[in-house]
Amino acid sequence: MIKDEVSYWFKAGSFYMQNMLAILSLMLIATNINAQLKPWIDFNRNGVMDSYENPEAEVDKRVNNLLSLMTVEEKMQLLYEVAPAIPRLGNAIADVLFGDYNPAGRLPLTYYKSTNDLPAFDDYEVFNGRTYMFFENKPLYPFGFGLSYTSFSYSNIHLNKPVIERGDTISVSIDIQNTGKYDGDEVVQLYLQQKSATVKLPNKQLKAFQRLRLRKGETKNVSFQLSRKDLSFWNDKNEFVMESGETRILVGASSDDIRQEITFKIKD
Repeated sequence: MIKDEVSYWFKAGSFYMQNMLAILSLMLIATNINAQLKPWIDFNRNGVMDSYENPEAEVDKRVNNLLSLMTVEEKMQLLYEVAPAIPRLGNAIADVLFGDYNPAGRLPLTYYKSTNDLPAFDDYEVFNGRTYMFFENKPLYPFGFGLSYTSFSYSNIHLNKPVIERGDTISVSIDIQNTGKYDGDEVVQLYLQQKSATVKLPNKQLKAFQRLRLRKGETKNVSFQLSRKDLSFWNDKNEFVMESGETRILVGASSDDIRQEITFKIKD
């Protein structure tokens, strides 16, 4: 019943869209728990039954009362950004919020904590700290970030050879285990770091990823193949080259959550 109402509210208009999480918190906490644990429970411990704590009050009055008692920081924690607005959006969000679906989406961009962390607005040079590839500070939400109701561990990273020649392909494998209580998907991301290059390259750059479906407790081995194209870049002479030197492979759950690293060398 509550899930159906949540789905409806997400589709009902701007008021409900803006206050959806407050309504959800209210319904799950004030209504459900109060109904099970009579008499009334003073959730904010002020010795008064506030409107939002009264299961007999109208929903919109309870929501307005709850919002009026919340700090800006508490309201920020309840914000959801949802896009795009599609016909089945309400049902999809309700499925996630109520645990009927375990989400596994990943961010295709970086969310920064402050514009102060970025160069001037008219500075378009990506090398100066823009995108996950060149950003030096801690992001709010990094490129590749995503949440799940379960958890995953990474172990046993392995290369098929520690040294390769120009033109060779290298294979890297790693074990991924679902260490949580629920089945779920993990998106394993492989980044490359080439600090010995003769030109300025990204601090790390996504080269490959794989989405895995893992039952709780299950372990799978993931392998990636990196070709000459993956290991090459454009130099100052506008040549697409594969240079000798040390290259580091970073594997993790996002660009800012690297779980395993390994290094190999490219020979002349």
